[in-house]
Amino acid sequence: MGANIFSIGAAMAALGPLARQNLFLFEINSVPGGGSPEDIRFSAETASVPKSTNEPMTIPWMNSEYKIPGITKYENIDVNLRVSEQNNMRIYDLLYNWYRLIYNPANGQQQVPASTMKDGKITLLNYQGGVVKSWDVIHMFPTSCGGTPLSRDSGDKQIMSVSFAYTYATMSGGYGYI
Repeated sequence: MGANIFSIGAAMAALGPLARQNLFLFEINSVPGGGSPEDIRFSAETASVPKSTNEPMTIPWMNSEYKIPGITKYENIDVNLRVSEQNNMRIYDLLYNWYRLIYNPANGQQQVPASTMKDGKITLLNYQGGVVKSWDVIHMFPTSCGGTPLSRDSGDKQIMSVSFAYTYATMSGGYGYI
């Protein structure tokens, strides 16, 4: 792996009493538009595990209808990063540049989809940093980037969100307990 900016101890210390029992670790190979061919690795405050649905197909036969498994559809993965910890603003910038590389409204340029889709890995960690479960995510790309409104009236930390679409995901290991 390339630049390693993740530390389970630092993540737990930074979250303090807000720490959830689980953390998500993301690893994405060679993010396009990031200016660095190195892999990036970051933790997320909240995320969703890859979720899929097998859409049934109905086949008519005689006077009956039979349901058979159809196409598997995958929902987007939503990720929230706290920008004040673990250099996450740099990570957000890399992800935002990747998002803008797909289609840039300022110049009307759109990249070839294959050049902007990357493989990654999502790992669910327990509080001790042990692997609970991992998923290999194939052909992922960001579909939206955003954040919470900035306000001097609010004491909340800045949360940046990124949503990823992907072709499919497979479970790749981890048999720990939460």
